[in-house]
Amino acid sequence: MNRNYTKEESLAWKQSLKGITADKLTDWAMEQPFPGSNTWPPKHPIWDSFLPGMKSPRDAWKDRELVKCAVQNMFWIINKDLSGERRYLDFDEDHLKHLKLRDIGLAQKILARFTIAKIAPKVTALSPAAMLRIIDQSGIDISNGVYAPMAGFGGIIEACKRWGKKQKIDLEIEAYDINKKFCKWYGWTQRNMLAQVIKTDKTCIVCPPFGYYYEHWKGTPDEMSDITFLEWYGLIKKHVRAPNYIIIGPEIRNEKTSSNKGLDSKGNKRNGLFTKTTGIMLWTDEMYKLYKSDSDARKKAGIKE
Repeated sequence: MNRNYTKEESLAWKQSLKGITADKLTDWAMEQPFPGSNTWPPKHPIWDSFLPGMKSPRDAWKDRELVKCAVQNMFWIINKDLSGERRYLDFDEDHLKHLKLRDIGLAQKILARFTIAKIAPKVTALSPAAMLRIIDQSGIDISNGVYAPMAGFGGIIEACKRWGKKQKIDLEIEAYDINKKFCKWYGWTQRNMLAQVIKTDKTCIVCPPFGYYYEHWKGTPDEMSDITFLEWYGLIKKHVRAPNYIIIGPEIRNEKTSSNKGLDSKGNKRNGLFTKTTGIMLWTDEMYKLYKSDSDARKKAGIKE
């Protein structure tokens, strides 16, 4: 609920927070096991992955300075509410409840600041809903089955299952990944798609890495993560011979927006993979040929190389 706090409420909140210092809360957090989140359990491999130049959330949880940064950021945002700069009563009450309880919920809220404040961000997972929209947008009938050479965290696979359910068919799906951790967690078959040429009668659906400046996954070789998306586009066509392809890549900058924040020219939110940095979109052969050959077009589109 959004509203301004009364003077009495602000005083009561400040009294409740009295004695809870960033150092004390950091000390408490350092004694807690890695908490994970309600969506991603503590042992899930998503927590071991990282953005270039930053620690993974799991590694950052062992770093007192980074945990303290997260705690300070949490206090900072609450104090903005108390001072009247923000008005998010539900947010504050939820945090205060866990601050009093000192439970796993509090540890999870501190962990969440790693991503929110970009201290040690959690890598993203493809949204099944966004993936399903892209499959529908492609106009391709995938009832012949799906070949997924980079199954990752399962967003593509779940979207395909939803598509099959919507069509009332038992869709055949082949799911592979080079990352042993992902395969063990989800049950994919481990396979390096670059190790052979595969011919399939199924539709190839894939969202390959976007390159060095983007996310890296523990268990996936850096040399594969560092391949640019445009290079991957060509490699996919070379190593997977399929009747149809649905290849998902970085969202290109819209000429009518000042930056690539997942918004179209009308300000509506598009499919979001990296919140406020890079979105995802369906790529075509025409797009690939244009941006592969024209460095100015790549720069204008905001494609990092």
